[in-house]
Amino acid sequence: MEQVSSSVTGELLEHEAPPSTPGLDWSQLPADLLICILGTLEIPDIFSSGVVCRSWHASYLEACRLGICSNNPGPCLVFSSSDRDPSVTTLHSLTTGKDHYVTMPDPPFRTRYIVGSSHGAV
Repeated sequence: MEQVSSSVTGELLEHEAPPSTPGLDWSQLPADLLICILGTLEIPDIFSSGVVCRSWHASYLEACRLGICSNNPGPCLVFSSSDRDPSVTTLHSLTTGKDHYVTMPDPPFRTRYIVGSSHGAV
């Protein structure tokens, strides 16, 4: 068993490491298949998949452009909480009540002014 820290919640998780497949290059996964998979993921997993490699990032951008990811729970409130690191952004789903935590690049999220809406929601 291997202990791994969740990038979303920070809690320690125990899992058995999957067997590695020599010579398998996940960056070569067909874009149409990856885009279909992205449409089924929750918010933290969508963000994470966009930073795996360049080809996955391109598929992530295409899925967002096509609105494929829009079937995920939403709307979300985006804010910085004083009890977390300044670079951590909280995404709070209004439909599920779940909080998702995303670490943003510098400058810290808490120092930014961000205003926006989606599909007329304010």
